[in-house]
Amino acid sequence: MKITVLFLLLLPATLKAQTITWESAEISVEGLTCSFCSRNVEMALRKLDFIEEVKMDLEKTMGIITFKKGITISPAEIRKSIYDSGFILGKIILKGQGKGIKGQTCLDDNGMKYQIITDGKDPGDGAFSFLVVNKKFLSTMEGKDLNIQINPSTACGTTKDVYYISLLH
Repeated sequence: MKITVLFLLLLPATLKAQTITWESAEISVEGLTCSFCSRNVEMALRKLDFIEEVKMDLEKTMGIITFKKGITISPAEIRKSIYDSGFILGKIILKGQGKGIKGQTCLDDNGMKYQIITDGKDPGDGAFSFLVVNKKFLSTMEGKDLNIQINPSTACGTTKDVYYISLLH
């Protein structure tokens, strides 16, 4: 009895919860050719309730998105917003602060599920950048340059509506 109680008291201290706070994203957008195009994408993204700020760079055809704190983000809404503006998302890199991050596991961010893909090492704690590697989140050009194998698993309890994210070094 005493051993069981002691074990149960120590259990919460030994379990590390995986948490991540998404801070920003770097996006590439295919088809941006003029300042009007860039402004159109920027204004569409600003309408999303979880986005604080958007800075587009027409020369590099990319943008930096800053997220509002405490609000769940949606990569799918970012992709749809860009598509509805008449452009194609080339790639999205999510950046944030994490704690206890382990590879090949599921990270649940208020219902948004992220399957973490790593090279076998556990990232641990700190600042991280993850490339969203779902088929619809990489352009054909971006996808050809990557050698990432997505093996859908049930780490997230499902393979439906899961974002597969690859740790960038």
